[in-house]
Amino acid sequence: MSKVERISSHSLQRIIDGALKQKAHCLIKFYSNNCHLCQNLRDYYHQVAAEVEDEEMYFFAFNVDDDPGGGIHLALQYNGVPSIYMISVDPPRRRIAKMPEPDPPHEHTWYTVGDIKSFIEQERKK
Repeated sequence: MSKVERISSHSLQRIIDGALKQKAHCLIKFYSNNCHLCQNLRDYYHQVAAEVEDEEMYFFAFNVDDDPGGGIHLALQYNGVPSIYMISVDPPRRRIAKMPEPDPPHEHTWYTVGDIKSFIEQERKK
């Protein structure tokens, strides 16, 4: 069973708006079905989800095509796909962080397993 859940725009908007009332780290991969990098990144993302052992860590995938009105885009200002965000909640505090663009990006997946794990570790310490 995969630890990655596809999230709806309504559920994602609730997380962004601060509806979570328990401590959690939500890693969200933004993707599009038409993006070859996004499709190639899928296995890496699932691998990281399987390897990270933290009961407060949740892995989500959000298809940007499910946001036709652009509300999620306006809230987060992502610059295309793939993009990865961490929304950390420790009520009443909430923090949103965008994963930095890799330098250089992986030619087939944009991000690597190491990039994602490093981002998670940095964000969980904040």
